Amino acid sequence: MIEALDKSPLRFGRYTDIVGALGRAGRIAYDSHRADPVLPVRIYVMTDGKPQDVDGAAATMKNIGRMPVDVDAFAFGADSDVDLLKRLVCGHRGGTVKHVRKETLGEAYGRVGEVAQRVVAKRALLTLELGSGVVGGMAYRFRPARHCYGPNVFENGRLFETDLGTLESGRAYSLLFQVRLPQTTGGDTEIGTVRLRVPGWGGPQEFRAALAIPRHADTTTIEADPVVAEALQVLEAMDDEDPVALLKALRARRKMYIAERRDPYLLEVVDKAIAELEEAGTLDALTSNERAALTAHTATAGSGKPPAGRREYTFG
Repeated sequence: MIEALDKSPLRFGRYTDIVGALGRAGRIAYDSHRADPVLPVRIYVMTDGKPQDVDGAAATMKNIGRMPVDVDAFAFGADSDVDLLKRLVCGHRGGTVKHVRKETLGEAYGRVGEVAQRVVAKRALLTLELGSGVVGGMAYRFRPARHCYGPNVFENGRLFETDLGTLESGRAYSLLFQVRLPQTTGGDTEIGTVRLRVPGWGGPQEFRAALAIPRHADTTTIEADPVVAEALQVLEAMDDEDPVALLKALRARRKMYIAERRDPYLLEVVDKAIAELEEAGTLDALTSNERAALTAHTATAGSGKPPAGRREYTFG
């Protein structure tokens, strides 16, 4: 694959024509979907620079978003604009942006092939319909990719819908929702019903679950789930430059990355960022390459099945 890319006349050049690349890939994706509606289709945006026509790329992405096609991005090198790529692909199907270094190039392409073998559903339509008196607020996607859907994503404050894209076996999919509960004297409150609709050989299949939370009438404090609390700290700091919020988020990410055996380089970057925030209150001392690794959703390293004698990494 790499050899074919090197010989291609469409290979990286001085002008990053992301509009042309997305248009061409979108056409191939559309033809592939029409030829075999069951076949999962995914587009990977691979760039080592900064696209010039950002508005045109956003418009093309909007058109691709009308199809059941995942779009993910690989950002190559220290000068890659990870934030721009996140603005383009996040919130759509797929929607991950991974930072790739020369040390992890082979792993990145290996991941593409691995994902193709683990897909169990081409679409995954998720809805959350809130119960009586419950009002929806913020909605976040935590995995895969960190994304804030915004404050007004619940239709009439009651209904949230999104297409998660292709589902892979063995992968965690996490979303967080903030809701306002009504006053009650009852023992619990029905939050609502979550539904997941996926295609099946005999027609669509739907999985559903009722969500409820215990209530109490006194001033007793119910401890928050620590995993959810840490995830929320990470998500709330996405667009927050406050050093205190960033520090909490980085500490939460470090704990998760250690548990998940992430790329040691990413852990080094997180440790450096924490030290800078503690000492100087800013991240100005980080290099552009370190900033890219910190901003991306994952630093690509390891498929979870390392050969003998190699340090063990896994993807998030």
